[in-house]
Amino acid sequence: MFQKAGTFQCRIDEIKFAEPRFATDPNAFDVCIHVVNIEDEAQADWWRGEFSENFGKGNFATKTQKEITMLTLRKVGFEGDDLTALDEQLVGKEVPATIKEREYQGKSYFDVAYIGDRGAGIKELDKDEMKRRLSALSGGGGVAPVAAQPAAQSAAPAQAAAKPAGNPFAKAPKSPF
Repeated sequence: MFQKAGTFQCRIDEIKFAEPRFATDPNAFDVCIHVVNIEDEAQADWWRGEFSENFGKGNFATKTQKEITMLTLRKVGFEGDDLTALDEQLVGKEVPATIKEREYQGKSYFDVAYIGDRGAGIKELDKDEMKRRLSALSGGGGVAPVAAQPAAQSAAPAQAAAKPAGNPFAKAPKSPF
């Protein structure tokens, strides 16, 4: 069992199929993946992915649990549709696992919430790489600075932009409209 919450680099060491924890459909099942913390092998637990036609929640409300589980399996490297190939494709593979704390009957438990990159945080870029990418996105010229304008000026009529450039106090010509 995991002893604390966080995201840890883990190794997949076993895969099983099990009766579903939540689904009631007689054809539903769970894909269970056992992950072991690489830095502390005493910390290990099971991730469960449901294979059913039940719909997910939140951002996944339009996908079935089967689709959601397949997305996760793909994130950790599974290819194809033959679930009997999970062992040969995934056992031994290193993946991030996000562990979350939950309370149950007054006790704290730490469960595998996600495997793959979902909760693994960001993949940081250094500033030089960010600048290189920004330059490429901007056609090599970088980003043009935006002059700060007071709110009153930004809401001014379009004809204010037609003032002669030499004298900022000169009146703009009247619009024919």
